[in-house]
Amino acid sequence: MISSSLIIPPKILLLRLHVLWTMWYLKSLMLCQHLLLILLHQLTLLQCQILLKQALPPPPALGCSRLPNQIKIS
Repeated sequence: MISSSLIIPPKILLLRLHVLWTMWYLKSLMLCQHLLLILLHQLTLLQCQILLKQALPPPPALGCSRLPNQIKIS
């Protein structure tokens, strides 16, 4: 015969399953949140690079060591 102490009542089994499922669900949400933060960080860096490119003047042409406003015409 099976001892009654080895049998898990259905309510406790359901409760354990619910707790395990909830823990898994929360870990999944945390992982998604972490991935979204990484994506947001990457987009912010990309936006900063674009703004810097727009703010800086273009580099001088090759072979020209002076900027256009420094060239003197004699």
